[in-house]
Amino acid sequence: MIVSYEHNYIFIKTRKTAGTSLEIALSTHTGDADVITPVSATDELTRAENPRARLPQNFSADPKLEHAYREAVRSGKENHIKKFQSRDLKGKYIFRNHMPLAEIRSKLNSEFFARAFKFTIERHPFDRMISLAYWKQRNDNSIEISRKIDQLLSERRLNNIEFYTLDGKVAVDYVVRYENLREGLDAIGSRIGGPDLWDALPRTKHTHRADHRPAAEILSSHQKKRIVRQCRQEFELFGYEA
Repeated sequence: MIVSYEHNYIFIKTRKTAGTSLEIALSTHTGDADVITPVSATDELTRAENPRARLPQNFSADPKLEHAYREAVRSGKENHIKKFQSRDLKGKYIFRNHMPLAEIRSKLNSEFFARAFKFTIERHPFDRMISLAYWKQRNDNSIEISRKIDQLLSERRLNNIEFYTLDGKVAVDYVVRYENLREGLDAIGSRIGGPDLWDALPRTKHTHRADHRPAAEILSSHQKKRIVRQCRQEFELFGYEA
């Protein structure tokens, strides 16, 4: 998640929609006072490879802690970053990576929130589920992907709607459709006066999926019905095919 006072925008990060890649790209278009939240240790190292990208800042009330965290990232040691995140940063966030719009609003000046250009990314729930299942399976591929999908459906962790709505209504200015990602990023870049976001986009978390068939071919009919029930609002809002 990024709040840019300098360029007057708020990026609301949803799940499994290339949000981390866009966050890293947007980190090249931020100022000293802007909020940049931490991402996973692997992705922090990817961001650190870009000399123009700022590392996490202004996400807590402790500048010394944030400086120490940036030094951990600059060390290039993934395990060191993971330990810092789980130990030192725990409970210290004001702003965090995946944060619903209502909570973001509660922590910002009301005038800034009202005028800021707010945007996010959304993706077909079938595709989100497959991406999420392979991501969760990455450390234990002994579990069949179908079983992992059933587990995630039982946990009801697929919805994105809470991130960009207020009182059940879409409350952002622009929703990038993952299916038309480049077109959406061009529109955002033009709106915020930023860089070519498509060219600045790193490819993160893309090596975990083994089966590259369309999501609709991987999911069972029962799983599809459950996803449609859980993500009814997203299907209705964006006209996704079920």
